[in-house]
Amino acid sequence: MRRIWSATMMAGVLLIGAACSGGDKDSESSSGGGRKLFQPAGVVGPDSFAPTFELTQYDVDLSALSEGTVDGSASGLYAGRTYGGTGTNICDVEAMIRFLTYYEDRGRAWADVQGISFEELPDYLRSLTPVYALQNLNVQMFGFKNDQAYGYDAVIAAGTAILIDDQGMPRARCACGNPLLAPSEEPPTEDSVPPGDSSPDITTAEEPPSSDFPGDQPGGDQPGG
Repeated sequence: MRRIWSATMMAGVLLIGAACSGGDKDSESSSGGGRKLFQPAGVVGPDSFAPTFELTQYDVDLSALSEGTVDGSASGLYAGRTYGGTGTNICDVEAMIRFLTYYEDRGRAWADVQGISFEELPDYLRSLTPVYALQNLNVQMFGFKNDQAYGYDAVIAAGTAILIDDQGMPRARCACGNPLLAPSEEPPTEDSVPPGDSSPDITTAEEPPSSDFPGDQPGGDQPGG
């Protein structure tokens, strides 16, 4: 059945919520009612599923951050749609596939978040569209710790490379490989983002993902820990 996504922009943060019938596996966030973790563009972040697959960041006009209510497929939410193209200038999807299938425990946890089988993971990732977020996005992000995935509410900075599905829903963050779902909480208040300048400077950077999979795996502290 067709899924309908809605999005609301508040205090410069775009919230993408879902009203759907069937589809993704239900997941619970472990973040509770705490602050949302703000993820600047290009930062790998805590408990990442993988190293970065983000090839570039997008130089965003921060004055264009807006408020309101829009559909998840509305124009102006994303840049760099690659209809008919590979999108390898935004996010190295093939490297993400190689990593998540090499580290099968991470790949199976990633697939479980999205409600697909491990065997479906390569085709699923190839079905997604690499784009840059033009707004700060409120999402439920999943990290990997103690051999399992856990969810927490996060705000992804405008300018970040992500993968979206055909409904315009963010499904993966390229800088860490983390799977994304619709936010699990109510819309954030102004203190849901970091104090001070809530819109960090967005710069253009080139950093190819690592292809040396054997060895130390990515990780970090749990948000709020």
